[in-house]
Amino acid sequence: MSSQKPEVEEFHTIEVNGKPEAARVDFANAISTTKYTWYSWLPKSIWEQFRRIANIYFLLISVLMLIGTYATYIFVSPLNPYSTIVTLVFVLLVTSIKEGVEDLKRARSDDFENNRDVVVVTFGPNGEEIQTVKKSKHVNPGDIIKLNGHSAIPVDMVLVLTSMHNDGNKCFIETANLDGETNLKVREAPPLLGEIFASQVQAGKAVRDLFDGEIEIQAPNKNIHKCTGNLTLKASKEVIPLSIDNILLRSCVFSNTDWGYGIAIYTGQFTKIQMNNRQAPSKMSKLEHALNNAILMIFAAQIVFVSFSVASIWYTNNNLKSDFPYVYPPGQDSGDSVLPLAVEQWFVFLLLYNNFIPISLYVTIELVNIGQAYFVQSDEKMYREELDIACAVRSSNLLQELGMVSNIFSDKTGTLTRNEMKLVKFVLNGSIYDVRAPGEGATGPRSLEEILKEFGANRQAFVDFATCLTLCHTVVREKSGSYRAESPDELALVEGMEGYECGLTERGSKEMIVNLFGQRRAYEALAVNPFNADRKRMSILVRNTETDEYMVLCKGADNIMMPLCKLHADEERSLNKSLLDLANFGLRTLVIAMKKLDKNEALAWLAEYKAATVSTLNREENIALVGANLEVNMRCIGVTAIEDRLQDEVPEVIADLAKAGIILWMLTGDKLETAINIGHSCNLLLHDTLTHILSGAQSADDFLIKLTDIYNKMTADPGNKNVALVLDGKSFAYFDPKDKAQRNMLYVVGQGCRSVIACRLTPTQKREIVHLVKTESKPKATTLAIGDGANDVSMILEGDVGVGIFGKEGRQAANNADFAIGEFKFLRRLVLIHGRWNYIRQAIVFLYSMHKNMVITMTLFWYSYYSAVSGTTLYESWVYTGFNFILGLPIIIFGILDRDLSEEFVLRNPFVYNTSKHNSLLVVSHIAAWIMNAMVYAVVFCLLVYLVGWNTFAEWGVFDCGTVIFTALCNTLQMKVGFYHHQWAWPHVLVMAISVAGMLLYFLIIAASTWEYYSIANHVYLQGFFWFFAFFTVPLFVVYIDWIIYYSRLMFYPKHQMLYEEAETLVRRNELMLPNDTVPHPTEGALDGLESVELAGESGQSQNKDTNEVNGNSMWDQRRKESEDNHQQLAASSGATAGGTKPHPIHSGNNSPGNPLALKKRASGRGTNIGGSNTSSPNGREVGRDVEIEMGEIY
Repeated sequence: MSSQKPEVEEFHTIEVNGKPEAARVDFANAISTTKYTWYSWLPKSIWEQFRRIANIYFLLISVLMLIGTYATYIFVSPLNPYSTIVTLVFVLLVTSIKEGVEDLKRARSDDFENNRDVVVVTFGPNGEEIQTVKKSKHVNPGDIIKLNGHSAIPVDMVLVLTSMHNDGNKCFIETANLDGETNLKVREAPPLLGEIFASQVQAGKAVRDLFDGEIEIQAPNKNIHKCTGNLTLKASKEVIPLSIDNILLRSCVFSNTDWGYGIAIYTGQFTKIQMNNRQAPSKMSKLEHALNNAILMIFAAQIVFVSFSVASIWYTNNNLKSDFPYVYPPGQDSGDSVLPLAVEQWFVFLLLYNNFIPISLYVTIELVNIGQAYFVQSDEKMYREELDIACAVRSSNLLQELGMVSNIFSDKTGTLTRNEMKLVKFVLNGSIYDVRAPGEGATGPRSLEEILKEFGANRQAFVDFATCLTLCHTVVREKSGSYRAESPDELALVEGMEGYECGLTERGSKEMIVNLFGQRRAYEALAVNPFNADRKRMSILVRNTETDEYMVLCKGADNIMMPLCKLHADEERSLNKSLLDLANFGLRTLVIAMKKLDKNEALAWLAEYKAATVSTLNREENIALVGANLEVNMRCIGVTAIEDRLQDEVPEVIADLAKAGIILWMLTGDKLETAINIGHSCNLLLHDTLTHILSGAQSADDFLIKLTDIYNKMTADPGNKNVALVLDGKSFAYFDPKDKAQRNMLYVVGQGCRSVIACRLTPTQKREIVHLVKTESKPKATTLAIGDGANDVSMILEGDVGVGIFGKEGRQAANNADFAIGEFKFLRRLVLIHGRWNYIRQAIVFLYSMHKNMVITMTLFWYSYYSAVSGTTLYESWVYTGFNFILGLPIIIFGILDRDLSEEFVLRNPFVYNTSKHNSLLVVSHIAAWIMNAMVYAVVFCLLVYLVGWNTFAEWGVFDCGTVIFTALCNTLQMKVGFYHHQWAWPHVLVMAISVAGMLLYFLIIAASTWEYYSIANHVYLQGFFWFFAFFTVPLFVVYIDWIIYYSRLMFYPKHQMLYEEAETLVRRNELMLPNDTVPHPTEGALDGLESVELAGESGQSQNKDTNEVNGNSMWDQRRKESEDNHQQLAASSGATAGGTKPHPIHSGNNSPGNPLALKKRASGRGTNIGGSNTSSPNGREVGRDVEIEMGEIY
């Protein structure tokens, strides 16, 4: 087998400013993010809608109706085809117009971008600069672009000259739109260009010599972090290397620089941002899956009823044509139809029962989604004032999915924590020091001696340490004096040294002016080896311009830096202990190192570095390799410890989500010890949580042994849910996703925990963990992934629901998410309140839509036996078509506004989330119950209208009778919607009135405009029987069925939802008085039964203590004892348990101290028994039911 050849990068050549006008492309830089064009919008959008099963079904029905109308020799349609066709076209057009409006917004945005003014520069015959303003869409590769002030960069371009030509010929850009990072970045013109054309660059004037030539550059690609090429100018034969540091990318903002010139290399759809733009994967909610499956089931049921009706023709002897001359007129035989009677009538009944599937279902759900999204986005309690940001809904079809979340996967930095870094401690030779704030304990600048006296024997170590932190970074200082850094960590380290009279004064492309202990020093930055996810360190080679001394300064993650430093065994033990102590405080650590080089050694390395920077192939890899050669045999100076405070209400939110039965997964790149302590701070780990640690695996077999051991321990004690798992990325790397046994064990362990903490993870590993839970769970778990940075995007896209946070790391996570919020604390409201409400609303909307259409179809089924099973319709075609529209508005408003429980009750009792989390309203048994209810409705309704009203109907025409029955049915179903309302407001009443009045008006319009229905409504409206029978007798009698079913279930076999609603009602009436000193905590699985609800409470002292402790500026003093315990536990074993093995109160049984509150309502009805004592309600009213309920605390 031949070895594979290394991949060769593709390059192409661009001639700078050399294209003749005839060779230019008019729309070379035009972009398009639209889905449609003006001519493809209608056909394409309609075509896409036929991916929905219901639309295909009604298209088929419309075709069959047309055949039955115009080809009667095949079969005769019982309904007017245009009544269905018009409805179908309306449904398709509504969705198409919605799609078109959304696409039009994108088109207008594209048009705005494509018509921005861009200054294009050319040179006249005498070399004079000529500036021409063109529209952005007309810019071509090779054009010279001038940027002025704060402006958007219109193309990917090579930077050549800037207003900072005497300060490194650099500029500043904002890249938030590109990579999500909000920090200001530095870009510079190629350094070699400034050396070759020093006089022209220093003059700061654009001249032909700086641009006249050609660029050899990589072919367009998606990589925004890499770009290699060479610039060859005619005025110089030397090749000038280009890297990503010399490239300005489209969508970035040219900032803090007066002007700049560059050469366009990639335009339009070939720019890196456009090549990275892709649509997020289409996510389908469980409701939509249920909808498609239900439609298939309903269609199958329809086929059964159609076949049964056809069979009934022979069973009832209605196939004898001589007995039914009004069905089979004399003189016509079966030869008039080319189909046998059975096949002919099968099509007739298929068309007659076509409303079995509600044609308006998709539109109804879509409108409900839009309404729900509006109220979620308008929720003032999810508005972050300092950022002026409200919740953003980008996937309204997933709103109800928020109510079914069982697993939440959260990033830590910037999501649970503020991403506001502060250097609070550092270590020198095993001694831990607190960082001094600027001005602390001093009235003015301190001398070097005053600063160093507190460090004793570590004086020189601190001097080296402060020098490293002051020089080893890419921070820049703006004219205003403020710092701008590429990461919050770098900024924290530089600012942390200001209390010791150390800081950056100014920075050029090479020269750095710094203040070291009050003295001004100048250094030359010769090379920077940048930080990236693979290296996990950055280094800089500097030269002291006064002493000509060369130094390598480096900082990075401890697991990377320690092998690169010369450490004795004692030093390594001391360093590990210091790292562990700092991590136990929940602090982020970096190791600082340095070494000195002689001049010859430094220059030799610089020659290698320069050769790597000009290499055409694998330039980035070559530079990284050369950098790694420099970062060896360094001297470890110390360790920094940075604090990242928790966001507001994080412990409370996590506690409430845990009470709701949701498993929390914290996925982070931090050290294991840091992650554990943050877990304690934010209530992921309680003081008595049994913690299994899966870390330090050295091989795949070792990982499997550790995982199997934890799995066996957890399955041996399945009742204990106060368990947590801590997993590290190094061990998870040995996980085999193809091994079903491993997948199952890791999934079972994760689902058996109250929380999981995974540390040292890469973005890919985060996505893999989410994918594991998604695919391994049966029934499928609903996963929610939340993060704030670009490194969280893959995890967010993988989750069933993705939530992004507008954070310090930019908006890339928010832009790729289904929902975007301002802070983590809003997740509680988004999930527990809006998610639960929207699930219950949308489930009832779906079930009701299915129910109502089954009922009206069943009235036709029963009527067929009064019409000799002939397939005759009871309703006029347009009346029949209006059924879904007449009943549409009330259920839509219900789906948008109804609230079964108040938000206060839900927030104080998060366990009620179980109603939606377990998808209890859309399980097969519940759907079957609604189907049975529809059957009972149809039977009772038909008995009333066909038997009770028989004598009256015998004197009326078919459509007269049909109008009365149709009206009675609509009013009955309106009352059913009203029965399900949990609250009433003026919009509910208004739409009910509009629906009823609109129905009566609709009948009059049809009566005036169609021949078959002419004046029928006028006749029916004059009959007192119509008003009494259709508006009172039938609706009240039939809806009484629901009342009987509901209250029978409530008395003898209550569902949890019923108990929650009644509990809130009792609390509102002050008939249920409960103490306020306990916190509800549900037992997992306690809500699985239907006879009782067991909800346990536990003392709130422990949780309140944790909550109060983490709200301050520091967390380590309060965590010292826990840190010592963790230190001992981690040193002993990686598979041990932490926190002891005492059973958690929630598993102690209903009579344990952990469950201090039990509410029992006995069959005797002798009052309310709280905590085991009989207590009457405050107003003297006795409360009781024939059922015993054991509940946790209900506020």
